[in-house]
Amino acid sequence: MLDKPAVSNLLILAMLAFARGGVSQTSVSALPAVAPYRFRLSVDEINLTFHAADAQGLPLNDLKLSELELLDNGRPPRRILDFHVLEDSPIRAAFVMAFGYISAVTQIWTGDSGALSSGVRSVIEGRQNPLGGTALFDAVFQACHSEFGAIDRTASGNFILLFSDGEDNASHGDLRLAVDTCQHAHTAIYVFRAEPVLPFSSGPKNLEELATETGGRVFHDDDSEVEIEKDLRMIEADLRNQYVLVYRPAELKHDGSFHRIELTASERVASIVARSGYYAPSR
Repeated sequence: MLDKPAVSNLLILAMLAFARGGVSQTSVSALPAVAPYRFRLSVDEINLTFHAADAQGLPLNDLKLSELELLDNGRPPRRILDFHVLEDSPIRAAFVMAFGYISAVTQIWTGDSGALSSGVRSVIEGRQNPLGGTALFDAVFQACHSEFGAIDRTASGNFILLFSDGEDNASHGDLRLAVDTCQHAHTAIYVFRAEPVLPFSSGPKNLEELATETGGRVFHDDDSEVEIEKDLRMIEADLRNQYVLVYRPAELKHDGSFHRIELTASERVASIVARSGYYAPSR
């Protein structure tokens, strides 16, 4: 388990998890040269990953396609091409980014847990705030665009652990841009929410949207190691046990428009988490 950061609202911990099995952990120096198994899709086929849990929060790995109902822009798909479960998918590598008014990577991509812990411990309150203010949305945009943007989305599932109170008063981009960029990069955001300092804060709403729109979750950031360990194990279960559903939409124009996804399941499924949608290919 990584050490809990001393300044929880100034830290992003981002990781890359392979959504396809058969690839072992690798060092940062080998990262660009890795040639993982590639699951190629036509531009008219949608690859949706999601995870399902029972009432106790435990993963359900025996769902049948008949138990699911999928709507793409309010319409059932024209055809389901593939449906299978991924179990025990390996987590590949991670990096640490601290942010305030500006963002800075305190640990580059690595599979070394000791280096990651050092990157977390190196975060110092105020270091990223030379002018005051917090640019949360810009930090999320930078992580998804710069770190995940060039990664093959069909060979990986990306996620971010975000420690923040959700306040943003210094970003150049807005919340929608941050969400859109993460959806393009197939990146889920798992939030550890610190209590906001200001009354009537927009922070909780910001964090809820970042998580739900990208297929992540929101947890309460507190000082209990037991609770943090429990939350991290739930995230690990989500990431290592996922379903893949590949389908052809009823209508998909090459216009770059956003398609809203609605996925529901049978009564035995207490929760099902998936990204809210995707962008159609551009012309």
